[in-house]
Amino acid sequence: MTYDAPHEESLSIVLAAPDWHMRDEATLAVPYATGTLRNLVMLPPDSLSFRFFADQLMRLTMYDRPRRSPPFAAFGFAVRRPFRWRRWFSLESA
Repeated sequence: MTYDAPHEESLSIVLAAPDWHMRDEATLAVPYATGTLRNLVMLPPDSLSFRFFADQLMRLTMYDRPRRSPPFAAFGFAVRRPFRWRRWFSLESA
């Protein structure tokens, strides 16, 4: 999802279960920065890569079940995630 706010674009990534219950989420946003989702590439069997801010390549890796993850880990300035002890996907700069 993108919200198309001029000069402050953000990208929300949401993983929903078959019953539409939200399993995990991450938002990429930087104040007064623009972003465009591009170069989305599927990387079988469980990953994809994309660019959103400038030329920063991001990689998202899905898990078949949630994995332990410290909720206070540093995901970088541009990535916000809710406070949770388990994650269904990882998001990192590639």
